[in-house]
Amino acid sequence: FPASTIHRLLEFDPKSGIFLRNKENPIEADAVIIDEFSMVDIYLAASLFDAIDLKKTAIIIVGDHNQLPSIGPGAILQDITNSNIVPKIILEETMRQSGELKINSNLILQGTVIRKHSRAASDPTQKPVPWLTLDNKISSEEVVRNVEQIAQQVIDSWGEKSFYGLQF
Repeated sequence: FPASTIHRLLEFDPKSGIFLRNKENPIEADAVIIDEFSMVDIYLAASLFDAIDLKKTAIIIVGDHNQLPSIGPGAILQDITNSNIVPKIILEETMRQSGELKINSNLILQGTVIRKHSRAASDPTQKPVPWLTLDNKISSEEVVRNVEQIAQQVIDSWGEKSFYGLQF
């Protein structure tokens, strides 16, 4: 089956700045599956839903409602998931993460934050990895200082390899 971005599916016209698929020119499909829907903002969602005739086409929305919302306005997937209007299935087993990241992600979703200053390196020959937990009670300047400090610690302890393991 063909796959595309939402913009390509809606036949975005860069010259006019509009989508050629809409209520008058709907998408012809039995079903449309939209992945990574947490990244969709309200404007793109409105254009997408306008271009789908719900009497003819089923919509299957896939995404992680716990991810950060789109860059644009709205948290559409989270709103849909929280509503009792749309049927939903929420998968509870994490498949793409493992180890400490998986454990801490699940703890955070449960409202538990473990505060510590370092974690073991995945490679036993490596030094421990600096680990920093910040809360929203500190200033943005202090957050930047802390991130710069931890980045410098990683660079100092790992050397040029740090660029392959450094993630913010």
